[in-house]
Amino acid sequence: MSISWIAVTHLLHLGLLTAHAGYSPCPKERPPRVQVVTVNDSATVRCPNVTGDELTFTLCCGQEKVSFSRLKKDKGLEYTGEGSVEFQVSGQNHTGHFVLSQLVVNSTGLYTCKVEVMYPPPYVKHEESTFVLVKEPPCQPEKRTGCPPVGNVVAMWEWVLACGVLTLYSAVITGIAVVIWRKLEHEKSLQQDYMNMKPRAQKPRQNVLHPERIGW
Repeated sequence: MSISWIAVTHLLHLGLLTAHAGYSPCPKERPPRVQVVTVNDSATVRCPNVTGDELTFTLCCGQEKVSFSRLKKDKGLEYTGEGSVEFQVSGQNHTGHFVLSQLVVNSTGLYTCKVEVMYPPPYVKHEESTFVLVKEPPCQPEKRTGCPPVGNVVAMWEWVLACGVLTLYSAVITGIAVVIWRKLEHEKSLQQDYMNMKPRAQKPRQNVLHPERIGW
């Protein structure tokens, strides 16, 4: 949210500077381009493509002068600026740009590169602006390492305990059933032995009737 307010504030400031361009040391000739970067990244502020034997490059942030460089065809580059600002120039066409490094959220602002042709005459001045928006990096979820969460460990041990209880219960029931079955088998065997060893009752003698003999 703070980044959005910073961007809105700078855009409003940009509108005021555009309306009062005559009072700014770095007036703008064309609409600025927008570059969005994150904290500690780098941003590039391009300069107009101008040729000449002696050129000066001035970097402004809003109305504040940040860096200055002078390029002479026979002497090379003379640079003065802060450590976080670097000026780079191409040796072929003498085009240059400023590189802003180690940016923070407060670095958000409108940057303007002003190029002046000092020699040969006539004197010419061109400018190009870049709005740099610096924002915080997106939050990333932390990677969990080491031991698993306590909740998962508790759930796992609950499953292990439940399985152990069920296994023990099944073993106890099976043991009781085996004991009862053996007891019944033993009682049945004893009953059969008793019946086999019990003396049998004598059968009653049957009276046989013999026919009477009749003498002659």
